[in-house]
Amino acid sequence: MKETPSQLNVPSYLMNFPFTLDTSNPNNIWMKELSPEEIKIDKNKAYRQFLDLYNFVAGSGLCYLLPSEGNYQDQVYVANLGIYLPHLKENTIILSNYTSEPRQGEEYVGKKFLDRKSTRLNS
Repeated sequence: MKETPSQLNVPSYLMNFPFTLDTSNPNNIWMKELSPEEIKIDKNKAYRQFLDLYNFVAGSGLCYLLPSEGNYQDQVYVANLGIYLPHLKENTIILSNYTSEPRQGEEYVGKKFLDRKSTRLNS
């Protein structure tokens, strides 16, 4: 079996630069409670915050960047993409089945990326 990041003795991370981060389609109760001014995103601040986090994370392990494909406003939240099951003999990830309209399709971007890493996926 091809070695994967989960087999390393260092942490491995998957991140996504917030190119498509947006709040134009509120998709949870907390977003719906905010005013248009409160929900507005400062893209420059988001980019700086991402780069600060990326530099910190990449300094302590392996950090992959998920490509920004499509127009998925929440794609930056890759922790919601799926779950890795380390207790199984084969490397297995179960991808999310998004029901929120602005998130539907993100799993295909993740699947395409993870397929290149030779990970068995269940969706």
